[in-house]
Amino acid sequence: VVFEQTGGAGGKISDLNAETGNRDAAQALKLAAKIGQPHGAAIYFSVDYDYDTDADLQSIKAYFAAVAAALKRAYRVGVYGSGTVTSTVQQAGYAELIWLAGSTGWSGTQQMLSGNRWALFQSEMDIAKPLPHDGNTASSAFPNFGQFTLGSGPVS
Repeated sequence: VVFEQTGGAGGKISDLNAETGNRDAAQALKLAAKIGQPHGAAIYFSVDYDYDTDADLQSIKAYFAAVAAALKRAYRVGVYGSGTVTSTVQQAGYAELIWLAGSTGWSGTQQMLSGNRWALFQSEMDIAKPLPHDGNTASSAFPNFGQFTLGSGPVS
């Protein structure tokens, strides 16, 4: 599961701070319960822009600190984004799992792909059929990247 309210798309860093992290985590928890997502599965939170300045990364860390606190180990926290963003969030201890965005020109992404710290990589974009979707590659280093069978958890 990936949660993206706006994810800071278009460089809108104001979407990613402690306040929005609390808001987004609360919404993600409601949606997880609604679809029956079992505890222990992952919720990846999206950062959909190539942020790389110290100030921006501090704001993103505040966002994920709030997310991690709100999820309280009920769900595994994942981060979707560039190599720089995902590495920063994981190294700060706010996300366990990395899903690399398909924008391989984003900062740190090529370096991250050359290692074994990522769980998923958005390897194919804009596949049209049978339904519009993006394709992803799962890393053999993470056979359990937080997947689950829909409806296998409690439904509220």
